[in-house]
Amino acid sequence: MINFSGVWVFNPDKSELQSPPPESSVFHISHSEQSFSLDRTHIINGIPDHFTIELKTDGSEIKMNHRGIDITAKMYWDKESLVSDMVFRQGSDEAANIVKYSVADNGQTLVADENFTSGEHRHHNRWVFMLASH
Repeated sequence: MINFSGVWVFNPDKSELQSPPPESSVFHISHSEQSFSLDRTHIINGIPDHFTIELKTDGSEIKMNHRGIDITAKMYWDKESLVSDMVFRQGSDEAANIVKYSVADNGQTLVADENFTSGEHRHHNRWVFMLASH
């Protein structure tokens, strides 16, 4: 089993983003066999944007609220990748965000291949993070 645990630092030079990039981003991932915890901080215009989620890797669904947005999320394996599948709802607005996580370079690189779709936006982002520590 691939383990995604570690502190991962955003590498803008290797990433390919259609949405505006943050100034910096750090992912703290804790991953065990059935559990995946992501603690993410983007810095945007000098202001931290923090998001934390805990998922099971067996496809079971969770519901949560983050800053007034209802989120339905699940995570499951797709071969060597973990897929995070989230739907965001705020009033009548809905957005879907599917992120396929994989590791490369002998576990030194985390790739988050993201497809975001809403009524107004469609982004395909390929985020690349470098391992800072385990």
